[in-house]
Amino acid sequence: MNPQGHDASGPDHQSGPGALTAPQSLLFRNLGGPYLFWWMRPGAGLRKNHAAALGASLPQPVRELVRSVVRSTRLWRREKLSVARELVAHFHDGLDAGRPPDELIGAFGDPRAAARLIRRAKKRNRPLIWHAWVRAWQALGLLFALLIALYIILSIRFYSGSPRIRVDHLAEINAPSLAIPEADRAWPVYERILAAVPKLDHGLTGFHPLDEDWPLTVGVIDRNQPQIDSLRAAAQMRALGHVSAFAGDGGLMDGTLISVLLPQLGELRKAARLLASDARVALTRGEAERFQADLIALHGVALHAGEGPFLIGDMVSWAIFALELQTISAALDEAPQLLREEHLVELIHRIASYSGQDGVAWAPIVPDLSGERRFFMDLIQRLYTDGPGGDGHLTDEGLSLLASLTNSTEPGLSVGTRLAGPLAAAVVADRKAMIAEYERILSASHAGHGTNMWEARTDPEAEIEFNTWRTARYPVVSVLLPALTRAWSGGQQLTQRRDAMVAVLAMELYQREHGAYPDSLAALTPKYLPAPPIDRQTGEPLKYVLRDGKPVLYSVGFDKDDDGGRWPAGRDAEFFATKWSPHPAPLTTLLPGESTAHNGDWVLWPPMPHTPKPSDQPGADTIFEADKSGG
Repeated sequence: MNPQGHDASGPDHQSGPGALTAPQSLLFRNLGGPYLFWWMRPGAGLRKNHAAALGASLPQPVRELVRSVVRSTRLWRREKLSVARELVAHFHDGLDAGRPPDELIGAFGDPRAAARLIRRAKKRNRPLIWHAWVRAWQALGLLFALLIALYIILSIRFYSGSPRIRVDHLAEINAPSLAIPEADRAWPVYERILAAVPKLDHGLTGFHPLDEDWPLTVGVIDRNQPQIDSLRAAAQMRALGHVSAFAGDGGLMDGTLISVLLPQLGELRKAARLLASDARVALTRGEAERFQADLIALHGVALHAGEGPFLIGDMVSWAIFALELQTISAALDEAPQLLREEHLVELIHRIASYSGQDGVAWAPIVPDLSGERRFFMDLIQRLYTDGPGGDGHLTDEGLSLLASLTNSTEPGLSVGTRLAGPLAAAVVADRKAMIAEYERILSASHAGHGTNMWEARTDPEAEIEFNTWRTARYPVVSVLLPALTRAWSGGQQLTQRRDAMVAVLAMELYQREHGAYPDSLAALTPKYLPAPPIDRQTGEPLKYVLRDGKPVLYSVGFDKDDDGGRWPAGRDAEFFATKWSPHPAPLTTLLPGESTAHNGDWVLWPPMPHTPKPSDQPGADTIFEADKSGG
């Protein structure tokens, strides 16, 4: 018999491993059977056939209290079972001591407070791995809350500001042209003349008398003599005077400096092709004055193309100047008698002055990068707010503009991209940091462009590399940077061609005065040249030899090895010879198959023999491809 006088034995009583312990029997007996708590239903901790073994029960109020406290603990099932056992034992002890149920309930206190205390105590006794798991989730929850708060703050910052346009860069660029009287502007004259020239189609694809399309070129030139005469006059005007304008297409980029149209460059290329072709025709016909007039006009067109701060304008000007050098080279090679001594002297001074650095012997040809900085600063003021001290943050409008700049196929922003905008603004450098990075790179470019090829250990712009992080951090810089990548090497190569042509003209003057070419370049100084021209690859004087009484002028080229004035083998000889590397390139360091291609010199004089072009082949000259659209 148990203390309440109930028999704990019976037909359903079990013993052995599956039997209930005394506290379990008390729990089931006093709380009203095996189905009172859901966590004790069959399969949840105790078995159904144990119910018959339960005997005495607690009073109803006490039983409800225990049930309420156990439910309120919100513990695991096993922990609830343990709590229930302890509470049943506790109240049985009080009842066995003769205390009434009401007194026991009152002494027990607030059930919810008791449940909290019990829950806290039980959780402290849980395994260490559970505590680690809980702490990890708590940390993740805190981190998520912090991220949400940060996103809200970033969103407020991102959407609260807007760009402010303070500088009208286009107006400042156009100011010098607008200051020129209209009667002195060459651009309206060019535009009117070239509009009267029929589309070139295949007409200028033959640039040499040996080309199959040479008769077509002669026909175009003869039919357009009035226009070519007018082009010569326009090329002598003191300034181009082109006034730039926006594209006006209504796109996101419309109104930015990047959207400015530069139609004059294409038209000046067209004018240069006509003048160079006319000079070629004059050369074949022995018309010296006409040839000289075309050379003077070509130089004027080159200077007009370089007017203004646009880098692309400089590049077009360089191409036209190279075409001028090519035309002079053809004359010296095929019909030097067309150039009188006074013409040679005039050409030397005119060509040597094409550097922008008056009075500096063999000064490198460098581009004007001020326009690139204007492109950048104009974009910056449209992307960022204009805060105190010149700082600011990326805006919603700025992100749309930036997306349009980097991905022209998708106008505007997707929903996902717009939602990520505040985060993108946090990653992208603020206004001051973006400007500082660009100024650093631009300063390096200026220093690099002023560096002679032989003094540079690396291409100044090849050092400016953008990894994934820097591209994300400085997207505006990375987008605009490619405009600078080829300027340095292109300027250095054109400088080499210019200097060599000045030396060849001086050699021709020397030959006419002495009846033979000089034994060395030193013989040309100081009467004909201030100093021997420099090999841009090594910093030493260009190599010079007499072969059968004819001069050979050359640079050691890419491999920086003197090969006796011999071109590399193969049809791309000029491409490989004119490449540049910061150090001598031993053949063992070259890629497989490149040893023969690079092994040779850059022969600057005499010119390579002309390879006749078959009919309908692009390449009116080595500078411009045939423009079949006529523009």
